[in-house]
Amino acid sequence: MSNNATVAPQTESRSGILFKDIASVWVNLTQVDATEREYQSDDRSEGLVSAERCLVTLETEPVRYCQLFLRLRAAWGIEPPQMLDLGSPYNKIPLRSDLRETFDSGNWALAPSKDVLEMIAAKTFTLGCSPKPWPEYTDLIPNEQYSYHFIHFRGAPGAIVRLSARGIVVPRTYTTPFTDMPPIQSDLHPYFAICDIALKAARTYRALNSGRVVKLSPELQVCVNMCIAIYTQWMSLGGPVDCPSLLYLTRRAANIQVNAPKEETSQSPDPKPRAPRKSGNKRGYTVEDSSSDEGRSDIRARLRPRQSLNATQGRK
Repeated sequence: MSNNATVAPQTESRSGILFKDIASVWVNLTQVDATEREYQSDDRSEGLVSAERCLVTLETEPVRYCQLFLRLRAAWGIEPPQMLDLGSPYNKIPLRSDLRETFDSGNWALAPSKDVLEMIAAKTFTLGCSPKPWPEYTDLIPNEQYSYHFIHFRGAPGAIVRLSARGIVVPRTYTTPFTDMPPIQSDLHPYFAICDIALKAARTYRALNSGRVVKLSPELQVCVNMCIAIYTQWMSLGGPVDCPSLLYLTRRAANIQVNAPKEETSQSPDPKPRAPRKSGNKRGYTVEDSSSDEGRSDIRARLRPRQSLNATQGRK
């Protein structure tokens, strides 16, 4: 990526690191001392311009890095003096200026595909049971191109005009909740995306009762929940969480099926059929009860002799 590349004057763009909006929200999450500051970077330069296409539309912005990574070093297998290449393209996404603003505001995020999340989750929870240091994250999930889902939490954008990756002139318009938007291909590493979406989801679900949270499809909600669960496991390796509400918010979000107000119904749903339940008594009988197929609440109990194993063996 060349810093001297140019774009059309009316479409100036910049690129941003995913952790930018987390800096202001979770700044008290980690206490930073002088020895840890070498792992931080605060690049607010406005002069970086790139001709690379925006993941959603076009264009890029300058980037900065948040100290949140300090809590994730154990889970990511990064040990001092080893440092993460913060200028790596695997930690950047090119965005148009207006999409950059809504991204930084936590309105939307990118979620890795379900198959990638399942692979990361399996490795994360397996390694979590081992006392050995974790391998470096790129040894588990290499730097390559991955597919991402557009996750719309709230607010703008309400619609996105997306060009075809194959160069078709006629663009297509997608509207919230963007369930029909095709997967976005990016070199972004899934670990960065997981951190970003987990924290944005936790912050978004604080406003769950406000009615401003977009209802996600079940498929996309599963991806968000998996990101939250993986991130929570990572944070547990970094020591006690400084923010008391963080785990509560993430666990609460992970248990939410659909984050939209439920509609009240006048009729209660039919009770689910109960499986037969058996229990012994002093007289050597078994009580078996079940509900009728019509969902009635009455229980029909039947007594039948219970043959003991010893008696059966004795007849043989």
